[in-house]
Amino acid sequence: MAPQVKMTEYERQRLENIRRNGEMMAALNLQSRAAELSAASKRQKVETKTYKVDAEKKPKVETPVVMRRSLRTRGLPPDLKGLSNEDSGSPVAVTESPKKNPKVSPRDAGPISMRDAYRGLGSDHAFRETVSRFSESNETGFSSPEGFDKLKGHKGEDLRGSAVGLGGNVKRENDGGDSVDVGLSEGRRYNMAMDEESDGVKGCKQENPFDSKVGGGESFPSIHNIKRENGDKALGSSVLKVENIAKKEESDGAEGCKVETLCDPKRNESDNLPMSLDIVCQGDDKALMDINRLTLNKKNVARVVPGRIMSIKFFPTPNMRMIAVGNKFGNVGFWNMESPEDDDEDGIYLYHTHSGPVSGISIPEFNLSKMFTCCYDGFLRLMDVEKEIFDLVYVTDEAIFSLCQRPDNASCLYFAEGRGGLQFWDERTGKSSSSWDLHEDRINTIDFNPKNPSIMATSSTDGTACIWDLRNIGRGRLKNIRSVDHKKAVHSAYFSPSGSFLATSSFDNSVGIASGTDFEETSVVFHNNKTSRWISSFKAIWGWDDSYIFTGNMKRAVDIISQSRKSIIWRLESPYITAIPCRFAAHPSEVGTLAGATSGGQVYTWTLQ
Repeated sequence: MAPQVKMTEYERQRLENIRRNGEMMAALNLQSRAAELSAASKRQKVETKTYKVDAEKKPKVETPVVMRRSLRTRGLPPDLKGLSNEDSGSPVAVTESPKKNPKVSPRDAGPISMRDAYRGLGSDHAFRETVSRFSESNETGFSSPEGFDKLKGHKGEDLRGSAVGLGGNVKRENDGGDSVDVGLSEGRRYNMAMDEESDGVKGCKQENPFDSKVGGGESFPSIHNIKRENGDKALGSSVLKVENIAKKEESDGAEGCKVETLCDPKRNESDNLPMSLDIVCQGDDKALMDINRLTLNKKNVARVVPGRIMSIKFFPTPNMRMIAVGNKFGNVGFWNMESPEDDDEDGIYLYHTHSGPVSGISIPEFNLSKMFTCCYDGFLRLMDVEKEIFDLVYVTDEAIFSLCQRPDNASCLYFAEGRGGLQFWDERTGKSSSSWDLHEDRINTIDFNPKNPSIMATSSTDGTACIWDLRNIGRGRLKNIRSVDHKKAVHSAYFSPSGSFLATSSFDNSVGIASGTDFEETSVVFHNNKTSRWISSFKAIWGWDDSYIFTGNMKRAVDIISQSRKSIIWRLESPYITAIPCRFAAHPSEVGTLAGATSGGQVYTWTLQ
């Protein structure tokens, strides 16, 4: 029997303290409470739709263990040629690798069949059939290059020719100078007379201090305090609720007339938000929709591609919600949001078409079966669903950073090549016929004015966004008609739907809004655009009229900027947003359908509630 070890007084006191502390913790039930707090603090993972990759199972080849022996220990003279497999003294075993058909690499300078490029688990037959059906039946909703035939609202009503947001019949002039009647559906009408009591003052009218010209110079009447007929709508799960913020009152000289201001310039950006739901749309009465009705549902969240999304586009058709995205690894993914529930692929189809980041996507409005993609690898590919191929139409040693098609000519494709260069590629000749040096650094975006396709806007890393007139081409050189200067790189420059405004996003923490006849008037809205190296840069886009600009927020949200107020007035948030939306696309023919892409491959799609 081992002798008993005698403990010192210190050791006995230590054991007594441990026993007493254990009893105290058990009495307070600290262990279980700590486990509950730990579980509550962990963010719950939201199960969403995702792509399914066919991982090729490689057979395991057992390599025999080889005992290496030098020539010296074997008593052989040195051989500069090395050992051969036929040497009887070397127990080297030769194992033949299994033969397989490698898929065509995107690095190959040639066409790639859709079957070879497909990386999905099942078949892409449903995707090709869907795109071909809408393309062949000519159901794209466009009848002329000038614009849309129909612009659908949240209930499918025709919004074509509407005087964006005004109720009743409004007189405005068309291009020919004649007066026409313009109206809207019942769901978007407002009381414009304001003869009822408002804020305790009867019959008091107040002109909108944020009035601005819209479209071709026509001015619409507006009232700052607007009362909705249908009452307030309940907020969706994706809308940030802002309550109990003091309201600022101003007076323009009319006794008893109150003007409620949404944003106080003395507050910082995070506090510069709407004070209540009742006044969200005041001053933006021309808008096609109520922004507080934008909602993100769980079914409209999907992981379309692996890794960071660089570009995103909606298919330009009113009868189908399909999104195309390109990621950092050269993949192109498609998400058919209206796919049947029994679809094994969840409506998500993944292709590997490039060897580098996909920097641009362009889908012709009159031929949905074709899609252009460009990449940092210098390849310009054309997807043709009818031929089931990703064809290589242009190749260069320089990187291609962006592309865009003229809205009045689907055969003309403009893309940014190398350090500030712009190339013009004609589909009819199949080659690049013109090139210009426009900027000192890479061109990040190219956009055309919807009302005047001869006017083009480019944004560049050199810190400028320039407006060009393609009709003033002389001796292979273009001269800009307007330049919007920023202190740092400009990541985007897009025209508004009416062509009257230009929105720019810069790394100097600003969103610029240029307006005027020659875009000589510039306003700057402060916005945090400093993303990390792992997140794509923010590119602010316009909605479906000239009212709102949508851009990402570093707090996993979407900021909405009012063009009339020149400030952030609303923020979209949702528990389903698990990453930062950084690239956006608005459905060209469905008002309120907004898609946001993240650096994790997710796509969030908001719709009108």
